[in-house]
Amino acid sequence: MRFMPLLLLSILAGSSQASVTPTEPGESLLFPGATRIRYELPPSALDATGRVKAKGVQNALCKKATLDRVEFFGVEGIANDTNYCEVDPKEIPADVTAAITKMGELNSRVASALGTNKEKLFPMTMNVFFTAYETGALGGSQVTGVGVTLAVLPTWKFAQFSTMQYAHEIVHVLSFNPGPFATLLTGLVDHPFLAEALPDLVAAVVHDSPKIVIEDPDLPECIRVFRDGTPSQSLDQPFAHFYPMGSVDEILACCEKTKDLSNSARRICRGYAGNRAKGLAKIANKKVLEDLTFRDYFPENLAAPFEAENCRVDSPSGLTFLDNCDTHQFAPTLVSFFFRLKELTGKSQFLSFMNQVAAGALKTESYDCGYASASRALGGARATVKMRPLLGAFINLRESLSSDDQARFDLAWKEHGMAKFVDLDRLYRTESFAGYAQTLVGLRNELFTPMFGCDNLYNFDRVRCEVTCRKVDGLSLDSPQK
Repeated sequence: MRFMPLLLLSILAGSSQASVTPTEPGESLLFPGATRIRYELPPSALDATGRVKAKGVQNALCKKATLDRVEFFGVEGIANDTNYCEVDPKEIPADVTAAITKMGELNSRVASALGTNKEKLFPMTMNVFFTAYETGALGGSQVTGVGVTLAVLPTWKFAQFSTMQYAHEIVHVLSFNPGPFATLLTGLVDHPFLAEALPDLVAAVVHDSPKIVIEDPDLPECIRVFRDGTPSQSLDQPFAHFYPMGSVDEILACCEKTKDLSNSARRICRGYAGNRAKGLAKIANKKVLEDLTFRDYFPENLAAPFEAENCRVDSPSGLTFLDNCDTHQFAPTLVSFFFRLKELTGKSQFLSFMNQVAAGALKTESYDCGYASASRALGGARATVKMRPLLGAFINLRESLSSDDQARFDLAWKEHGMAKFVDLDRLYRTESFAGYAQTLVGLRNELFTPMFGCDNLYNFDRVRCEVTCRKVDGLSLDSPQK
């Protein structure tokens, strides 16, 4: 899903290969809304009527790995449209067997990092689809319901299995499906500082490395190390690092400074260079057509230090979104912070932090939201909206430390410019609630929402599409975010 921004570029280019499931945060100015998750299964998972195919007998290899379906598409030497979880293990290709075994191991390691086991962490079995792209992992891996579609090279072998990419995507699957991990993230699943950064942080902890790496030996290191939490990655970096094309610009900078690029690397560089201008043009057009207000990408703006307000997008509908930043770009800061904290205190504080996040879930306020003008028969479906600040988890983590370690925490906090995280956290909780509620209510009312133009979150009839919310305890709030 979320792992590589080329999904944005292929959509902009009209590529038939790209899926919009779910929308990349880098696309946020093109496809607005706090929640952009829409699940689709690959065609092979469906029968002629469009229903999920009946399951065969799950083999012991997949059962041990907590996998239900493993399929490959377009990979040389591996059959298409074959669920290897239903094949006799003796007949499975060696590379597929190794991948299934490794995925089971990673599922266990992710669970262990979170202080549990995979039987408890995974309330469902997983589907994994390996799909070939000429650009390999940069083709755009994504979450698909209760599983993951991993972009791989057509010549893929197990040696090119990107374990960090898989671990990242697994965290997304766990976030979007009912279970203990989703419960832990109640009110935070779309937090801009956590949405993409937490999957990276889990992958980094599992691999004990702050560098998020994709396994493609033909790529230069500055592309293979896709996000790097070293050295200290501060929020005091220029806005250029965080704006919607920040990660794209970093890839292109790598392309420019690398000599003797491989054929696959040249294809990637051409694709990024060719589509960057299209992406910026589309955002600029959206700004004019929708009368949006957000920080422009003039050189002086990009060169200025990042501020949380840079992420704001204000719209004529009265809604505010934090869509002018690529949330992937917050990941190196979160990863860097926790690895620095480990260095300073002598132990990992990751699990302690997650325990604080879990404790906060119990205190999350709930709101019942719906269209004010809708009838029970049309547009009457309501949504439960939950949001909470993330800052409390950091504060409680600090308070759990000894006085000496609190001083070390403060040092890491200052080094990483985390005062700007406090500002971002406040904006998330106070400014984006209404947009988040509007999105969720819209998704619940599939007929009413497009019928009355409420699906354009930037511009809609503010009377017909008005959403009101009420606290679960019955207290009516005109502005729930206050």
